[in-house]
Amino acid sequence: MLRRAAVPYRGPFSLNVGQAMNPNLADVAAILEACGRDVVLPAFRNLAGVEIGLKGPNDFVTDADIASERYLTERLLKVLPGAAVVGEETATEEPVWRDILGTADQVWLIDPIDGTANFAAGIRLFGILVALVQKGVTTHAWVYDPISEEMAVAECGGGAWLAGSRLTVAASKPVAQMQGCLNLRFANEAHAPGLFAAIGQIAPTLELRCAVQIYLNLAAGRSDFALFHKMYPWDHAASVLLHAEAGGYARHIDGTAYTPAGPAWGNPILLAPAQEAWMSLRSLLFPKTP
Repeated sequence: MLRRAAVPYRGPFSLNVGQAMNPNLADVAAILEACGRDVVLPAFRNLAGVEIGLKGPNDFVTDADIASERYLTERLLKVLPGAAVVGEETATEEPVWRDILGTADQVWLIDPIDGTANFAAGIRLFGILVALVQKGVTTHAWVYDPISEEMAVAECGGGAWLAGSRLTVAASKPVAQMQGCLNLRFANEAHAPGLFAAIGQIAPTLELRCAVQIYLNLAAGRSDFALFHKMYPWDHAASVLLHAEAGGYARHIDGTAYTPAGPAWGNPILLAPAQEAWMSLRSLLFPKTP
């Protein structure tokens, strides 16, 4: 298996904002790497000893998710002691975490194991997502695959980086040649028929069941687009920033910009290499959307 070196984070400029209130990207990356090494991967290698449950339809949770979230929370609060934390496994009702993400000075947003269904099935497509949200804006992102050791980081206005190299999304191309992920299993009944009808007019689509893997592919230019129907912030805040800092264009299908405190359902987000490509895709996938 291809192994990649840990990210040195030495680009042409300092990736640390340089203010005491902001974390160093490399320090937080080291926390995610340690969590993957010491918590997530040992559980994955011994799934027989992992407890697996359901929070809802197609929504799995394991004791490894809970252990990972606890590990990350304890260490991230040492980095920013005054910050709030919103983690997938301990999040309260949606109005509460939406209010926290929209108003708090600093919030650590944690997805301790993204792709839990894959993880629980022994499929090697999962990862860890952490974002720092400040006054409603995602300012820092860490997207980590413990299996491949790919660690992508991003800072608002500072670019997206992987293994010391700047990430760039794929070049725009005709819709018929665009390959990506539609995530049809969460489409609502009004959108599903049009999406199925459009599949034959684009290049082959994938269903990876893991935001980490989808966004890493987008930011690295390995795929062209993605469509998500379920918009929980722990899945998307870090990843949307990573994609934007790699040069990508993302909007909800009604044309509004993504925010971490936005509703979790009802307004899918579409990501593409550029605005023109996004418009072409939306016209194909959602022809009745004004």
